[in-house]
Amino acid sequence: MKTIFDPRYQVLIRELVQLREENGETQTSLSSKINKPQSYLGKIESFERRLDVIELLDILEALRVAPKLFFQRVGWIPRTDINKAIPIKASVESCFNGVVLNLVLNDSIHKVELENIKVDEYLRLEESISSLFTKLNSADNTLKNRDAIILALKLCFEQHPTVNPSDLYHQVVYRLYLREYYRTTPEQSWVRAGGEAIQLFCCERYNAILKPYGIAAPTVT
Repeated sequence: MKTIFDPRYQVLIRELVQLREENGETQTSLSSKINKPQSYLGKIESFERRLDVIELLDILEALRVAPKLFFQRVGWIPRTDINKAIPIKASVESCFNGVVLNLVLNDSIHKVELENIKVDEYLRLEESISSLFTKLNSADNTLKNRDAIILALKLCFEQHPTVNPSDLYHQVVYRLYLREYYRTTPEQSWVRAGGEAIQLFCCERYNAILKPYGIAAPTVT
């Protein structure tokens, strides 16, 4: 497979586009800063032209973004405020009965297996949940962290009922939350938001089964 079609490369370019837009740069304005025509960036962002590492460094310099921070954002190197293994974006391999995720911690790669899920299925799930958690960082966000986690759990359990629930909770939802959420300390935030989310999710999901025993779901506030 050519590099330009590798999911990891496509994630890198999408993050670069988002970074450009966050900095208020158009393709034209950013291209002029690196002495290139607009079509140069246009072809890179539409995956018609492959970006090499020197060109990437030039673009990051023009955006005044340190390479380390960009690669932390992409998930290729760990964030310094998290002491947990974090999934590298779109870095997943097929194995006999599922997929293997590549996680990074302390400059080392750790591999975690998820059974009963295919590579393309995992990539879609990762993208959906990552997008959900990224929105929590916005200053005008109105969605509670707890409720975003509940939505992520619903995506996992509804789309992949044969995957181990514990793996979906810990290896997917928890680790993606740590990777994407940065408005406050993610590990501390998870202690409260994650705990409330799993309680409410389980009560909602199993309320019909528990109701005959006098157990009702708590009121969501």
